[in-house]
Amino acid sequence: MIADQIPALSRIVAVVGVPTGPQFEEDSERLRSLLHGITTSLDNGSFSSGHPRQVLDLLQELSHQIAVHFALEETTGLLADPDLAAHELADLAAELRAEHRTLANEVESVVEQAETMVSCVAASEPERRRVVSRIRVFCHKLREHERRENELLMQAYDEDLGVGD
Repeated sequence: MIADQIPALSRIVAVVGVPTGPQFEEDSERLRSLLHGITTSLDNGSFSSGHPRQVLDLLQELSHQIAVHFALEETTGLLADPDLAAHELADLAAELRAEHRTLANEVESVVEQAETMVSCVAASEPERRRVVSRIRVFCHKLREHERRENELLMQAYDEDLGVGD
């Protein structure tokens, strides 16, 4: 990863708590792949047209992957360090970290709702649409969260290198 090759970026990665290396790259790619699979399945009508199990399986895997992903982020770098409060981006980093619990709880709730829908053969079309909408909203929130984490990393990188001056 590029962060391993640029000393300043490696320091920033440590400051904002974004892990690097093959394990995190694989983890991040799996997260993106699951999100893509879920939205593609929803776009293809899989949840509403008789193949809801496929979406449910992806959601369950996403739930597990989110737990792994957030654990990696929270146990690496300064997010796990008591000195984080000294960094000027600490408030944003803390806000993003707090979102981890909210997102983890929300994906569990979405999975439960989807499980109920899959087990209910007589679910109405409006009920299915509500579940599909909730899944889409969650996927959007997770993508936005990841985008904001990447933005934080780049902001820290710019500030460390003096680009933002």
